[in-house]
Amino acid sequence: MEQKNDFTSESFLSKLESTLTVPFQRFVLLTNSYGTNRLYCFVEGHDLPYYSIRIEAISGITCSCIDSGGKKNVIAVNDFIRQRNDYSNYKILYMVDHDYDDNSNIHSSIYVTPCYSVENLYRVDNIIEKLFGLLPGDSNYLAIKSFIDEKRNEFISDISTFCAWYYCVKKKERDTSIINKINLEENIDSSYLEYNNDENGFSITSHYSLTQLNSDFGTSISQDELSDGLKYINHDINHIRGKYIFQFIEKLITFFNSDSSKKGPHRFIKSPLGINVDRKKLMTTINVIAVTPKCLIEYVNKFVV
Repeated sequence: MEQKNDFTSESFLSKLESTLTVPFQRFVLLTNSYGTNRLYCFVEGHDLPYYSIRIEAISGITCSCIDSGGKKNVIAVNDFIRQRNDYSNYKILYMVDHDYDDNSNIHSSIYVTPCYSVENLYRVDNIIEKLFGLLPGDSNYLAIKSFIDEKRNEFISDISTFCAWYYCVKKKERDTSIINKINLEENIDSSYLEYNNDENGFSITSHYSLTQLNSDFGTSISQDELSDGLKYINHDINHIRGKYIFQFIEKLITFFNSDSSKKGPHRFIKSPLGINVDRKKLMTTINVIAVTPKCLIEYVNKFVV
């Protein structure tokens, strides 16, 4: 059975030697090279491209972001460093995703995203101007905007029940002793949510139910619990699991790539876009469509000044 998340220093410090060797050694090497003249930031890993450029822009200080290998490790290294006086003169930041966790025990020196994760800060609305280079008044701008708005709303509607179910599972783990060992993939399986990109256009179709999810994952979420979960999700993009938002953006860009490069009539864009949708590169490529929340600016300023 999977253990509950326990965001306390005692829990993580006991695992420091086995889980934090790489990120902490990387931090030590960096401080040996740059001393107090640089800003250091521990991130979960996937979020490094998002934070690195923004922290430097906000602080005006060169920043070394350290891939910590997940949320638990960021929290653990924060607990460890705060108890060491030899690093008190260094400017160090810590970044984690909110997820569907109870983050009340996380120390105030750690930044927690105001939404599910960093991926939720990538706004599909910004694709037209910041990725495609189109401006209001350009040919097809309004048509593309209408299409993206339609598909975003379709995506949120189709994924909301799945996210509400997962939210309920995580909440039940916190509230009871019932632990479900669920390891969701980065992409939602096509048997639950199917994307189609063909001559008929771009479509999203859901194929799941609460009964099926309970059966497939061995959970026991009731309809009443799901209703409460849906109230939390509230058709709000900020409450959707971030990995699924990233997958949606990836599929949407793939559609526009195909439409712009085909020989036949183009639905929206006539010149080939050629945007690289490789997952490892896409987070950096679409950095331009992400927003910087006010709370991030306030956090960086608070701990850097």
